Parts: sequence; structure tokens; C-alpha cells
Amino acid sequence: MKHYGSLFAETEYSSKSHNLQAGVLFNSEKGLNLSLQGSYLKSEASFDPILMPQVDTLVTNDIAASDYDYSAVNQYSDISYEWFTLSFGLEYKLSRQVSLTADANYYDLTDDQPYVYGAESGSFYVIRTGFRISY
Repeated sequence: MKHYGSLFAETEYSSKSHNLQAGVLFNSEKGLNLSLQGSYLKSEASFDPILMPQVDTLVTNDIAASDYDYSAVNQYSDISYEWFTLSFGLEYKLSRQVSLTADANYYDLTDDQPYVYGAESGSFYVIRTGFRISY
């Protein structure tokens, strides 16, 4: 069994993330509370190109026939996505201890590099209602 040696190269990984959040809360004396919140996140991350050293020694036909093209390897782990959320909440006090609640949330993910985990883009809504009991 022959050992043909090995090659390695170092590369850098960089990531950037920007996050914006805002919220408003309104409390009235009549027992009605309203809230509105939103957030936006944009993230990107990537490796620098991988530059492999040239092989200066004679290699066998088996190895020479292999495809050692590293030009796109660094792009496989690239990440680029945007995440947006919007929430609206309402609470109405029926008594000192019981409140009626309603919430609506919207979520949206846009994945610009879907080939790592598959297409992850999409959006959905969540609507909840209920009672809050304080004791």
C-alpha cells in the first residue's frame, strides 16, 4: 500500500450580522394594553477561497485522473439570510385578576444560500387567544 502524502491550506471565515429591533407598549387606565414589536436580522458568513499548493512531485495516473478542483469548495458553507418578525398583542382586563389576551405574530425567513440545508425560505402566522389569570 502506497501513501501519497497530503496537502493542506488554511482559510479565513468571516461573518457579519445586523439586527434591528423596535417595540411600542400602550397601557390605558381602562384596562386595555396594546403592544407592537418588530425585528429584522440580516446575516452573512463565508470562507475565503481555498488556495491549495501545487503538487511539484510526479503523481501516479490514479491520482492525476482525480478532479482536485478546490475553486468552489469555500462557497458550500456560505450563509446569507434575512429574518423578519412582527408581533401585535392585546390584553383587556376583565377584572383585577382575569384578562382576555390576543396575539398575532408574523415570521418570514429568506435564505439566499439554500444549498447547504435545502430551501429554508418561508413565512407563517401564529394567532393566539386566551385568558390570563393573576393570583
